[in-house]
Amino acid sequence: MALQMPSLLSCVSRVVVLLAAVLVTTSITMSGEWGEEGVMSIAEWQWNGATVLPEDSRVQQGQLILPHAEHSSEGLYSCHDASGLLLSSMTLRLGRVPGLPSISCRASNYENFSCFWASSVETFLPTKYITTYRKKQQSGNESSPTSNVGLCIQDPAHPLSCTVTKSGFWSSYRMNVTEVNPLGSSFRLLDVTMHAIIKPDPPEGLRVEPVPSSPRRLRVSWEYPSSWPKKPHFELQFRLQYRPIIYSSWSVVETANVSEVITDAVMGLVHVVQV
Repeated sequence: MALQMPSLLSCVSRVVVLLAAVLVTTSITMSGEWGEEGVMSIAEWQWNGATVLPEDSRVQQGQLILPHAEHSSEGLYSCHDASGLLLSSMTLRLGRVPGLPSISCRASNYENFSCFWASSVETFLPTKYITTYRKKQQSGNESSPTSNVGLCIQDPAHPLSCTVTKSGFWSSYRMNVTEVNPLGSSFRLLDVTMHAIIKPDPPEGLRVEPVPSSPRRLRVSWEYPSSWPKKPHFELQFRLQYRPIIYSSWSVVETANVSEVITDAVMGLVHVVQV
């Protein structure tokens, strides 16, 4: 790949990099000048302020050529005239091929699930992600993918995540997250069983109120998480835990209700309540 800037009279301000993708920022501070009798002044390339250039580099007709650019070759390249005056400069930063992304998936209800990923390599290049899924079905004792492939929808407001809508509670899916940049692509597959990744969000609107004329009683109430369907086919079970703040052990109540009455509160002590 050749990277070039507008030519200067005393310095062809160009860096040629072979077999590499780069991000370059350039600035031109001054055009070159003709010397006496129309002879061009000799220019000099510098790398990070020093005259020593990367190994295997060469200057040819004003061009700085890096035939085997590596990440150690990154830095600021500048061109100077014979008096040391800066004529132009550019910053060279090499890109990388994408690495395997890491993926995890979670469902906060039984109708949809979301997957999240992170890049394993900083590529320094424009990157996009292609996110798809293939629903799997049981065929005898074997699990075989169907021919139906769908898109895991990405929301620009929540980068590095996508959502599969109207998913089946007992269904399994093969997720594919592919990271793509100008140098290539890399993908990761993840098998997901819907009912195994469901983790409801916490209850909302938790309230603790004293019961009138009952100093050892506290009424605790809460609401379903807003992410759970309003008319659920599956009811949630709740675990109510409470203790006086100075105690270390919890009392526990398992319930399907959205309110319970604590009957053994300790008078005069602050209590911690968790649902």
